[in-house]
Amino acid sequence: MRGVILDVAYQDGKYCYDISSIDASNGKLPSGKYCGGRLYFSAGDTVYVRVSDNYIADMILIKSGDSRKTAIRKTKQKVAAKNTLKQEPTKKIVIDIPKSENISFD
Repeated sequence: MRGVILDVAYQDGKYCYDISSIDASNGKLPSGKYCGGRLYFSAGDTVYVRVSDNYIADMILIKSGDSRKTAIRKTKQKVAAKNTLKQEPTKKIVIDIPKSENISFD
């Protein structure tokens, strides 16, 4: 099922996700509340969820919600600052090309 997490709550030792389905065609699961053993992602994130017996077996992040956009931007800015450092030029290695080659079949 592909959907957006509307709410995350911790109940009875499980994390329960209220997920609004984006694509429920071809017999896919409808929107609903599904529980899993761990905290996967936050509310507002678009995810792909694999459910087995009404229990979340796996969850993959498709698109992060608004809550994580600022953290991602800060990370990209730090990486860009590191790339602006000048690298030392490397020496080019020149290899002679053979002028002739002999192949013999015995």
